[in-house]
Amino acid sequence: LNRLPVRSVSHQWFKASLVFSIFSSLGAFALAVMMINRINHQDWYLASEYFYLHFQYNGWFFFACMGLAADKQEMFGAAPQKLTLVYRLFVWSAIPAYLLSTLWMNLPLWLYLVTITAVILQLAGWFAMFQIIRKQVLPSRQRIIKPARIILTLSFLALTIKFMLQSGSVIPSLSTLAFGFRPIVIGYLHLVLLGFTTLFLLGSMLEDQLIPESRTMAIGLAILAVGIILNEAFLMLQGITGLYYQAIPDINEWLFALSIMIFSGLLIINIASRKMK
Repeated sequence: LNRLPVRSVSHQWFKASLVFSIFSSLGAFALAVMMINRINHQDWYLASEYFYLHFQYNGWFFFACMGLAADKQEMFGAAPQKLTLVYRLFVWSAIPAYLLSTLWMNLPLWLYLVTITAVILQLAGWFAMFQIIRKQVLPSRQRIIKPARIILTLSFLALTIKFMLQSGSVIPSLSTLAFGFRPIVIGYLHLVLLGFTTLFLLGSMLEDQLIPESRTMAIGLAILAVGIILNEAFLMLQGITGLYYQAIPDINEWLFALSIMIFSGLLIINIASRKMK
């Protein structure tokens, strides 16, 4: 942060991420209040839980990563005005987008229209960000080392899928099904935390030479990325088959094996980092 100009667009993202991190704690406090007062209201319990998760994943994690991305895009020559537009679109949509997690509560029409507006703002922000990447980053992508380029591309694909899933959840019937099946919820959370956030941070660290570029590091990153992709595929498959009340044989054992694979990839990455140090 010290090397960034005070008025850098990146600072706006970082400040917003901290605000959303603090704001998310209201969900945890609400759960504590309900437990103390022995309030057993399932809808309130889930709404508080999703409040915390939404502003952690779509606020704190997302805005912090986008701050790093905005810094990189500025280095590639992206206009600050365009980066500020992307920032504003996502900030304006962040709070009302929480309603996407509560559509199963049969919200009134005006709140449903607010939810649709949030989805439109998110898609507009994603499209504006894609245009910056296409015009500024892709023509100069050779300046990014190949392993980092692959990892960052996978992270961007995960982010794109995230926005597509969020846009689809605006349909109340789909939202009820999605939030009613635990594998789908877990798959979505893993998509954001592992697919987007973790891979983006690793790709950025590799590009900034905070972790070494070596054969061992490449193997660790490959194992981690494949593990994340397969984990997502199995979770989504489990959720889809669950909608039809069908079970996949040994699915839990497969998910456990993939968890070990992800852990192994992270372990190799750490070993490679310590060797270089």
